[in-house]
Amino acid sequence: MTNTNNKRPVGLIQNTKLAPTQSAENSQTIVKRAPKKSTVTKNQDSNIKVSRQTKNQIDILMKLTDNKFAYEMIETLIDNYVEKELDPDERRAFKTLSSL
Repeated sequence: MTNTNNKRPVGLIQNTKLAPTQSAENSQTIVKRAPKKSTVTKNQDSNIKVSRQTKNQIDILMKLTDNKFAYEMIETLIDNYVEKELDPDERRAFKTLSSL
């Protein structure tokens, strides 16, 4: 009893090996690419996902306070929260942890 189902069909799987056309000694033109410089600054390398309602509220606050960017508004909100809502120990811990 021969099992013909285990045979691979010819032509569907092709295993070709490429041989180098030049020896390593003869290749003199090696191109090294410079690493890509990141155009994103440290402050811009993360995204924050917020609901549409929160985004709309931030936009309204930006218009009222003449902030041009959302991160400025968020920084203002964080500063205000730290000064108004945190007790001195929490405030000190926040400033220490955020400076790391």
